[in-house]
Amino acid sequence: MCSAMAALAYQGAAQLTDDTWKIAYQGSPTVDFTQDNLLEEISMTYHIGHDKIPIVALFDGDCTDLAAGDSPTALTVGASNVVADTDITTITQNSPTADLDTRTLKINIDKTLIDGSTIWNTGTSKLQFCVELRLEESGEVITQE
Repeated sequence: MCSAMAALAYQGAAQLTDDTWKIAYQGSPTVDFTQDNLLEEISMTYHIGHDKIPIVALFDGDCTDLAAGDSPTALTVGASNVVADTDITTITQNSPTADLDTRTLKINIDKTLIDGSTIWNTGTSKLQFCVELRLEESGEVITQE
């Protein structure tokens, strides 16, 4: 059913001079709907400031609405939704510096709910949604991608 997936990211905060609050997406997502481990279906890797825990949000469509300051529809993650689960794990030994952690965002899609969902583009036969990671302190967004 799915031939490809477009995961679009954007840089929404001012550039910082050190890596404390950095979020850097590390390229194209890995997509494999054939695995038995459901949380390995879509994987996206980031370098993130050491010991910072990002807040993950998913939206339908692409990320141009977020970058323009508009409010796209947030995807609800969980039971009976097309995005069944997300998880973000840390692999510090693969980080480029001691100031960064390598984190992998893993997304599980309920394949039975893709057709007719807001993330399925029937014209291109692709999944399309926006992934946003934010680092916050005291309720204020410091950086997002």
